[in-house]
Amino acid sequence: MTFRRLATLAALTALAASPAAAEAVTTGVVLRGITLPGPAGASGAAVHPGKTCSFSGDPRDGEGRLTGSSVQCRKDGNVDNTIGGMPLRFNAYCKVNAGDLPRNSRLIRDPITRPPRNANHCDLSGAKAKDANGAFGGAIWR
Repeated sequence: MTFRRLATLAALTALAASPAAAEAVTTGVVLRGITLPGPAGASGAAVHPGKTCSFSGDPRDGEGRLTGSSVQCRKDGNVDNTIGGMPLRFNAYCKVNAGDLPRNSRLIRDPITRPPRNANHCDLSGAKAKDANGAFGGAIWR
């Protein structure tokens, strides 16, 4: 590899890792959508019997940590202003405050700009799946 190619690769790597390319979210609510069978309950009501969201099928690295799990988040967001953009196939969601995510979690804004757009889409990585499963509360009807 030539020096010029190495310099270009280094510059692109630095750009991709810059704060402008990936904005960490440390405050606000984090939502994980879930599709449940049967008729949905009243919006905002807890799902019974205590169904939770699962990260068991999400991609992981060699150490078993999540890599790129889809969630909804927004800096200083609440359920009302964060749920917008969540695919309609999800008739329920689980939630946690960003500050209560498992240790080693990374929450990065990852807006989807192609249709269907989702400005509140985020990437959750770094946590073990079982820890993420435990952090998000029980499902709530959308």
